[in-house]
Amino acid sequence: MCSKSGFWYLATAVVALSSPASADSLGFRFADVSFGLTASDGALTGQIHATADFAITDAHGVQLDLGAVGYKGEFLGQLDGHIYIMPTDKAKYGLYFSLADMDGREMTIASVGVEGMFALSDQTEVHGRAGIGMAMPENMDFITVSLGASHAVNDQVAAFGDVTVAEFDEAALRAVGTTARIGVSYQPDGRPWQVSASVLRDGLTGRDAAAFETRAELGFTWHLGAGGGAKRGLAARAFASPQPFDPLLRRGIF
Repeated sequence: MCSKSGFWYLATAVVALSSPASADSLGFRFADVSFGLTASDGALTGQIHATADFAITDAHGVQLDLGAVGYKGEFLGQLDGHIYIMPTDKAKYGLYFSLADMDGREMTIASVGVEGMFALSDQTEVHGRAGIGMAMPENMDFITVSLGASHAVNDQVAAFGDVTVAEFDEAALRAVGTTARIGVSYQPDGRPWQVSASVLRDGLTGRDAAAFETRAELGFTWHLGAGGGAKRGLAARAFASPQPFDPLLRRGIF
């Protein structure tokens, strides 16, 4: 797939898209460029992710993502697309597709599904996703569901959490992978940057179970365009990238 330098160039391109000329010509709404570190078993792995969101009409939009996640000497490159409708400032929902490829060996993960975000108030939003997919060359199909929420404690600080469940039901692997995350983010008034810290716990249950493990994550995000801050509306919030194979890849099972 793309090289590591390709992801860096994409992040640079997303920054360029935030210029007034780009905003006028492409319907640019916002962009996020994120960098993260994960600590597990005394080792550090990194990730980079870039998101750009564009208006098609006043109520329709498209979000494009490109990222790379490190897994103990390997990295998974991922491309996502989201097509959505936002009929009001309280609801945003649509379809997504995702294509991921492991660098250095033959492995591709593809998935499609539905997703949505809903604002319960100016402080609290909930989001969810349901999808199906297949991993090649083993032709392993799977289903996945995610649920999450965030709550702005004030204009700068928000607490967030989510749970992702993926079921793998094949002769070679029968298990249910679960990943749960809880964390906090901080974005100063009027600043485009945000820092976050979270704790994750994941594992596998079923015939091919694997013990649950806990890891810590630190993240840094640069937000460009509409609506920053912990209380930013749905129009300035990005859909997350699906990562149903995370518990398998971190253990070297797949």
